[in-house]
Amino acid sequence: MRASLVSHVVLLGVILVLWEASSKLGWLDPALLPPVETVGRTIGHLFADPVFIRHAGTTLFRVLLAIVIAVPLAFSTGFLIGEVARFGRVLNPVIHLGLAIPQSIFLPIFMLLFGIDTLQKVVLGVTHAFFVMTVITVAATRSIPPAYAFAARSFGAKPWQIYFKVYLPAMAPLLVGGVRIALIFDVIGVLGAEMYGSREGLGILLFRWGEEAQVARLAALVLVISFATILVNELLRAGESRIEHWKVGA
Repeated sequence: MRASLVSHVVLLGVILVLWEASSKLGWLDPALLPPVETVGRTIGHLFADPVFIRHAGTTLFRVLLAIVIAVPLAFSTGFLIGEVARFGRVLNPVIHLGLAIPQSIFLPIFMLLFGIDTLQKVVLGVTHAFFVMTVITVAATRSIPPAYAFAARSFGAKPWQIYFKVYLPAMAPLLVGGVRIALIFDVIGVLGAEMYGSREGLGILLFRWGEEAQVARLAALVLVISFATILVNELLRAGESRIEHWKVGA
């Protein structure tokens, strides 16, 4: 995690320096790219605004609800595909087709089916996260050496013990990595749905402020969302590393 975090900090520093230089030296019109201090003040104003906090809470709720639904569903589906050849032959093409199709094309259909409230956003978040998490779960399941299960059976382990005490610990690092990636897709899905049509959420603020050319607010919101996703990603990456080290050392 440390190397990744350092690289992110260095990259952020380079971006901020170039950003500030562009404003000070007149490389770009401040109306298109406000100075760093202006955007910084705007971020402070956003977090002091209860309306913004309400929108942020709405988006956070939708993202968390979608990932809570998608992960168990994807794990169950991916495990069946990876462990049972019959399911794999039937479902594998469907999963890969769903992963290959841009989910955004279903937005108008979801709007007709579910309206423009929270359900539609959650459904799109689930579909974004489900397919990528399923593919990773299949890979995790098939990565387990058959010798692990054979050894466990030799010592009299029951099927549920093999799955929970052999498969799950061995799959854990890949699964945590899958959740990390699925969460990014989930955020993309929810924000995209909110931008397309919504009454509340950060996505509609992104769309509205872009249309109204409120560049300082738009840049501030982009930074807030970026920092939040990077932070969560790094926390999950740290958990992934800890599980990997625990597994190797076990």
